[in-house]
Formats: sequence, C-alpha cells, structure tokens
Amino acid sequence: MDDAGLAARAAAGGARDSLRGLFKNRNFGFYVGVRVATLLGQTIQGAAVMWQVYDLTNSPVALAFVGIARFAPSLAISLLAGAITDNGDRRRVLLFSQITPLLTSALLAALTATGNISLVAIYVCVLLLGVSGAFEGPARSALLPLVVPRDGFQRAVSVATIAQQTASVLGPAGAGLTIAQSGVAPAYMFHVAW
Repeated sequence: MDDAGLAARAAAGGARDSLRGLFKNRNFGFYVGVRVATLLGQTIQGAAVMWQVYDLTNSPVALAFVGIARFAPSLAISLLAGAITDNGDRRRVLLFSQITPLLTSALLAALTATGNISLVAIYVCVLLLGVSGAFEGPARSALLPLVVPRDGFQRAVSVATIAQQTASVLGPAGAGLTIAQSGVAPAYMFHVAW
C-alpha cells in the first residue's frame, strides 16, 4: 500500500476512534438522546396538530394559521429569549422549553379525548409552543459547547445534526401510523409518554 493509502486508512481509524470517544462522553450521549426523544415527540405533536386542524376545518388556510401561530412568537421574542438564555441558567431555560410542549400535548389529548377540542385551543397551544421554541433553540445551542471538548465540537455538531434530521423524518411517520391506528389523542399522548 502506498503512503497516500496508509494516510487515508490512519485518518479513517482516527475518525472512528474520535467518534467512539465522543459517544463515550456520557454528557454528549445524554444530550443527543434527549434531543432525539424531544424532537420525535415534537414532530409527532406537530403532525397531529396539522392533521387535527385540517380534520376540524377542511381548510388549507387554517393550516397556514398554525404555521403563523408557531412562527410569530419565535420571531417576536427571539432576541429577548437569546438574552435571557445567555444571562440565565441555560438548563432551567431548556427545562421550561421542554415542559411546555409536553403540557400542551397533554391538554390537546385531554380536549380531544373528551370531544372539547376547538380551533382556538389548538392555536393557543401552538402559540405557547412558539414561545417555548424561541427559548429552546438558544439554550440548546449554548449547551453543546459545554458538553463536549473543543477538539470534538465539530464532530459533535455533525452527529447531533444527523440525529436531529433522523428524528425529524421518523416523528411525522410515527404520527401518521399512530393516527391511522388509534386516532389523534393517542398521538398527543405518545408525545407526553415519549
């Protein structure tokens, strides 16, 4: 084997070793695991909300308002949320931003199961999700550099991104299967239980 082949082989071995080392970091494993579980639950919730809004209204415009309700708070308070995150306890901010979606899913499940669901209730819950999302992004982003050493940061970002994208695909698929088999309320409860 020539020098170039040996160098490539050594680099690949080093990449495997550093990737293995990254996953030996308990905090990073916890970070990625929580992120995947959270995103799976949130994408299941998002798909269930969209399905239910369309089921209730049969209106594409009503679906557009879900997107607006989700995005508007993030746009309006993102700078404030970033400042609060930077100056406060990031773990508490992240905890708040994780509890809010769980509570909204529990509320939506209860309202759906009892037949008391309304478009207004869904929009209010989605607005709350937008507020919590405005805090979640900066808090999550600020935690990763604290979890991994500087020399593993780029690889950690890559792994976290791959995990996030995988969860973003699997979540709506799981929501579709759950809704098809059991209905919308169980999809919301899956988020709470997950």
